[in-house]
Amino acid sequence: MKISKMPLGNKECGTLKASIQAVKHELENMAIAHAEVATGMKRDLEDAVGTLAASMKERRKLVISLPA
Repeated sequence: MKISKMPLGNKECGTLKASIQAVKHELENMAIAHAEVATGMKRDLEDAVGTLAASMKERRKLVISLPA
């Protein structure tokens, strides 16, 4: 995202300026897509780890409460 915000090609004109702007636009779109995927992966992993932690906690309770 940082690269797409850089002031590259501001002094250019014509088709070169249009090409640079198109590349910057595509870089920004790609950065947004990557951020969305990363957020989704983080959320999925947090859910899975939370479920695992709850499961382990329940198992510990069962082991502790079993008579010897």
